[in-house]
Amino acid sequence: MRSIGTTVAGAVMAIVLTSQTVHLGGTAIPTHGAFQQGFLIAAGAAIVAMLLTLLIPRKKAKRVDTAKTTSEEPIQAELK
Repeated sequence: MRSIGTTVAGAVMAIVLTSQTVHLGGTAIPTHGAFQQGFLIAAGAAIVAMLLTLLIPRKKAKRVDTAKTTSEEPIQAELK
């Protein structure tokens, strides 16, 4: 999955940077706006990823009732 994400992100950034160029000395270079647009796309993708992580179900921690156990039981429970 990471390889796919990296490849797609690289392709998208290449399209954005090459779509807005300025010719300087016979060489096409990306404009300032192209870099800004690339960073905005990256920030948007990061926000979407953060929101998707909130949809992942969480496991509840298992609680041990210490009031009912003797002094030796917690030690044996930790060894298991």
